[in-house]
Amino acid sequence: MSAQQELKIYKLDDVAVHNKEDDCWLAIDGLVYDVTKFLNFHPAGKQVILTYAGKDATQIFHYFHAKIVLTKYKKFVIGKIDPTELPAIKAPILKFKNSFGEGIPFGDPNSVQGWFSPFYNESHHKLRAAAREWVQKEIAPYVDSWDESYNIPKELFKKAGQQGIYKAVMGKYPTNFVDNNRIFGVEIEKLDSFHEMIIIEEICKPGSDGIIWGLVGGISIGLPPILKFASRELQQKYMRPVLEGDKLICLAITEPWAGSDVSGIRTKAILSEDKTHYVVTGMKKFITTAIYSDAFTVAVRTGGPGHGGISLLVIDAKTPGVKVRKMKMQGVWCSGTSFITFDEVKVPVSQLIGQEGQGFNYIMQNFNHERLTLCVESLALARVAYEESMSYAHKRKTFGKTLISHPVIRNKIAHMVRQIESAYALMEQVIYNFDTMNEKQSNSQLAGTIAILKAHTTQVLENVATEAVQIHGGQGYTRGALGGKVERIYRDTKAMTQGGGTPEILYDLGVRQASKLMPQPRL
Repeated sequence: MSAQQELKIYKLDDVAVHNKEDDCWLAIDGLVYDVTKFLNFHPAGKQVILTYAGKDATQIFHYFHAKIVLTKYKKFVIGKIDPTELPAIKAPILKFKNSFGEGIPFGDPNSVQGWFSPFYNESHHKLRAAAREWVQKEIAPYVDSWDESYNIPKELFKKAGQQGIYKAVMGKYPTNFVDNNRIFGVEIEKLDSFHEMIIIEEICKPGSDGIIWGLVGGISIGLPPILKFASRELQQKYMRPVLEGDKLICLAITEPWAGSDVSGIRTKAILSEDKTHYVVTGMKKFITTAIYSDAFTVAVRTGGPGHGGISLLVIDAKTPGVKVRKMKMQGVWCSGTSFITFDEVKVPVSQLIGQEGQGFNYIMQNFNHERLTLCVESLALARVAYEESMSYAHKRKTFGKTLISHPVIRNKIAHMVRQIESAYALMEQVIYNFDTMNEKQSNSQLAGTIAILKAHTTQVLENVATEAVQIHGGQGYTRGALGGKVERIYRDTKAMTQGGGTPEILYDLGVRQASKLMPQPRL
């Protein structure tokens, strides 16, 4: 029996007598709260609460607060309202309440809102339900505080590893490094990219790009080069500890003078005369999760200029000469984005991934996967911004009627849906083919499409986030308020358009890739 089922049952008349400053109860969402000790701590003052003392304050509470706020005040719950006295739920709302999630139309992917889809089976639906439950318990209540503190607690990474999250975000299932194929307790016979997509979407549900980047982003791009190209010794050293959440790793490529132009990196790795180690000198900038990481997969220059002179080394964070400092960004505050310096750092040759001079090729091998995950994140966050806007528009009143009653607001929401759903349909097709094609086919036929899709989905996110702020008004520009998710998503969007390649670079790349596939004209 759950704690809520064991709570004492009260009539509304029972609550009504507790309407004084020294004895103040409220009813919200069918639960009874004794807020007497909270009165003087309410941000807007005690009179706001006393106005509704002894009453059902559900409607006014949700008018000014996000639902997640209630999770912080469970200690004040003393009972529940007699179910016979709760207001009846109208039929359409009842239908949504009994379906997956909140039931806001388009607030979740169509596959969980009653639509039929060829891409998903029962394991996908079970995984989504289990992932959502875990995220709502372990992440959602703490997002605001983690964001404001620029930090994700270390224990969350361990919990994520225990749930099997890291096994599913590699782009290729590393079966020889894990003991079972259970993720969030769900037995998955054959893991595919749709399972990965679902996990990313659910971690995005609290509306923080900083969380998804910090918790998953660094590992999902830092570990695959080891998985695919490293020696058995390196794999044994890093794979299991990272997959189980005991150690963290990230990818360090970008430098102050080299971003999308990977071939422009200057960090040098000079082989010692006795050929036992490299001496690494240089710096890396905008490195996601570096401040949390125990090791870095680092792009270094072991040869001459250009692509052929680049190699990959795994450098432990505690190696003498390594310094990491957290960077303060416009958004993604808890992503752990950092600046790394290497001052004559000695790295054993055994830490080289694969062969010297092949680093650029190894990096390129994972770009499709990285960009595809950014597509998933962008549309997941856009959907959250839409969902918040749709919900807000149905309860906020202006000029005597709800926002949704105004044609201009309905138009904004319609364009949100148009952009999200059309991009999502293409993304599902790309993900299916990403799994189905072999690597050669994928690199030749999907690379350009993924590049364009990544640019497009990040711009969809920008557009939706902007309109979400407009719909929320001042609430959408206030941290931690009813529009807190929208404010944070809006602040985080530029990280999505910049990371993994800018739209300017990717649209050009997409067309150049398409040109390579053009049939030769007959002369």
